[in-house]
Amino acid sequence: EKTDAERSEKSSRHVRALVETALAVRKRYAEKKREENLLDFSDLEHFALKALCDERVKKAVREKYKYVFVDEYQDVNGVQESIISAVSDNNLFMVGDVKQSIYGFRGCRPEIFGGKLEDMKARGEKTVLLNHNFRSAAEVINAVNAIFSYSMTKESSGTDYAGGSMLISGGVFPEEERGRAELHLLINE
Repeated sequence: EKTDAERSEKSSRHVRALVETALAVRKRYAEKKREENLLDFSDLEHFALKALCDERVKKAVREKYKYVFVDEYQDVNGVQESIISAVSDNNLFMVGDVKQSIYGFRGCRPEIFGGKLEDMKARGEKTVLLNHNFRSAAEVINAVNAIFSYSMTKESSGTDYAGGSMLISGGVFPEEERGRAELHLLINE
C-alpha cells in the first residue's frame, strides 16, 4: 500500500509531464501558425486589444460607433472585456445570463458579468432582469428554481440565484398541458 507521500510524488510527476506536453504543443502550434502566416481567434483578440492601447485608435473606434451592443455577455473573457471597455464610453448595452455560461473551458469568466451588474446597480444605472419564462409551465419553472436556488449560490457560482435570478412563470397552458418535472438518480455501485 502506498503512502500519501508516494501518491503525491507520482501525481506530481504526472502533472509535470502534462504541463510539459501542453507547453510543447503550444510552442509547436505557434511555430506552425507563423510558418503558415495564420492567426487564430485568440490572436485576433490580442492584436485588437494591442491596437486599442493606442489612444488615437481607441478614440477613432469610439467616435465611429454610437452604441456598443454585446450579446452573451456572461461568456466574455478578460481580453474581450478589455476590448469592450476600450471601445465603449457610457454607450454599452449588454445582454447575458450567468446561468447560461458555458465557455469556462475557453477562459470565459462569468464573474465579469456579475460584477458589472452589481456595479451598475450600485451606481443607480438601469438594469433589466429578463426572468419571465413564457415557454415552460409553472411546474417546470418551480423545479428549475428549486434546483438552481440550492446549487447556484454566490460561493459556488458567483451568483445568488435565489436572490435575484429566479425564473417567473409567464406562460399560459391548458390544464392538461401544465407540465411536470421528474428527477431520476442513477447510482452506479
